[in-house]
Amino acid sequence: MGYSQGIAFEEGIRVGIYARQSVDEEQGISQQIDDCRAEAIRRGWVVVDAYTDNDTSATKQRDIGTAWASMLAAFDRGEINTVLTTRVDRLTRKLVDVLELTP
Repeated sequence: MGYSQGIAFEEGIRVGIYARQSVDEEQGISQQIDDCRAEAIRRGWVVVDAYTDNDTSATKQRDIGTAWASMLAAFDRGEINTVLTTRVDRLTRKLVDVLELTP
């Protein structure tokens, strides 16, 4: 059994939502998160957290201090086992980033 913000849940799909956009505009990030939450509910998945990088290009290095780095750390700790995003270009545009998500 695992925990999400103090709430126990059965082992299964534990989602980290990743939302990113290149411009600083809160509405776009909020819509991405809302869409991902709806999809997770539809699939019966548990959303553990949402990681947002606003005003962040997918082609720039995303180092310590970014939501991307926090999400990878949560993945490595086993807090999440699935990453959900609205479109693949929100996640990455570089193969090396995909490799970071491989267990």
